[in-house]
Amino acid sequence: MFLNMDRTPLKDVREDHDSDPPTLWMISETNHRRRLKVIFIVSEGNPHVKSAYEPEPEAERIWEKKAPYLPE
Repeated sequence: MFLNMDRTPLKDVREDHDSDPPTLWMISETNHRRRLKVIFIVSEGNPHVKSAYEPEPEAERIWEKKAPYLPE
């Protein structure tokens, strides 16, 4: 889906971010080694970025704890 994605995206389960299709998010490094939280939806098999910004510490904690690595 995204070139630098190494873990399974997480679904944003907060009520005020509920959407159809569901809002997903991930944290990854760009090719310039900048860490970004990327918020997106997948529609008809294509990802559509809603927002991207430097992740806050709480998002980093959740990501490290809950996002499983993709199989190699």
